[in-house]
Amino acid sequence: MDSKTSRGQKPPEPSSRPWGSKLNKSEENQSRSGFHLQVMNIAIIGAGNIGGALAQGWAKSGHRIFFGVKDPAAFTSDALLAQYETITAHTIPEAAQAADLIVVSVPAKAVIDVANQLGQVSGKYIIETTNGSLGTSDFPNAVAALKAITGCPDVIKCFNSTGYENLLNPSYQGEGIDMFMAGNSHEAKEATRLLALELGCSECYDLGDDTRIPLVEQLAFVWTTLAFGSKLGRNIALKVLQR
Repeated sequence: MDSKTSRGQKPPEPSSRPWGSKLNKSEENQSRSGFHLQVMNIAIIGAGNIGGALAQGWAKSGHRIFFGVKDPAAFTSDALLAQYETITAHTIPEAAQAADLIVVSVPAKAVIDVANQLGQVSGKYIIETTNGSLGTSDFPNAVAALKAITGCPDVIKCFNSTGYENLLNPSYQGEGIDMFMAGNSHEAKEATRLLALELGCSECYDLGDDTRIPLVEQLAFVWTTLAFGSKLGRNIALKVLQR
């Protein structure tokens, strides 16, 4: 059954290539850090500020972005679609099936509904960017919910500890900000770190396994407290300094 997509496009073909498969040189991108990252099909579920910022950064690096939204025909961020030919909008199941890596960037209370729409995602990586309560006590956090509902073991948390402006422009006086992640999947974290470096971050620190997910969530509260509670504004970022 055909479904509507923005700009009248056909639904994307399911991804048939694992992220780690060998690509030719024309398919490689070099991050600003000097690391090589293969071209990826990336589904971003949710087209809010964080999802839109990540989409722009990764589209500039040559990745193919599939927004997963409730109604592609009514997609509100058409400016992104007009600016980047490699960004398109689709239903959530279509976007997920087309992707090598899935970013879940929706309000926390929508995570369970999204998880039930992703379909078969084994062999894919999932990055969860949410903050706040899931609205249920069935799962301790969004990573646990996604793993339980989808059966995908490669789910981690990242890109939740700063404002979207810092994802659009992570440079402060020529120095990139830092990102932080946690989760059990070493492969998903390797891909996520390289994607963070491609955005222009200086480093993406691994804070540990699933038990450290609350620590990553606390970093988001540190940022929001400084930005709004201490009235420093949104143009601030977290950075690890070493002597």
